[in-house]
Order: sequence, then C-alpha cells, then structure tokens
Amino acid sequence: WGAGMFATSLGPDDACFVAGANWVKNSGLMCVWGSPCAVQKEIIEASKVDECAFGFVGRLIWHFVHHTPVHLFGGGPRWGY
Repeated sequence: WGAGMFATSLGPDDACFVAGANWVKNSGLMCVWGSPCAVQKEIIEASKVDECAFGFVGRLIWHFVHHTPVHLFGGGPRWGY
C-alpha cells in the first residue's frame, strides 16, 4: 500500500513527503515539507533500525504500517485486503 509514498531528503534539516503518487506524471500530493518532514524521516529511520534490532517499539510500529486495515489511497479496497 505504500508504493505511492515518498520521503525525499533535502539535507539534514529539510525534506518533503509525497503521498498518492503513481505512474501518472505530477500525481501525488506533497503533504509534509521542511523541518517537520525531516523529523518524520528521522522517526522512520530510527524505528526501522529498532525493528531490525528486534526492538519492541520498532516491531510494533512496522507491524501496523504493513497491517493497517484501512486504506485511504490507491486502487485497492478501503477495508481489509
């Protein structure tokens, strides 16, 4: 479900996050940018590293990232899989 979500680093204190992108040119919506997105990027990185180290918080976060029953974007069903 996350294939249309992109967090792009623009340096240590800047980034942008685009959701809903697909194969159509200029698709997607830039919904977070600047320093809040840099914080989001750091949280993603820290939680992923924690998951790889078999940490509880990282595993919990990434379990729900991949098993969320509600889908707001894309062509799939809104509920379930």
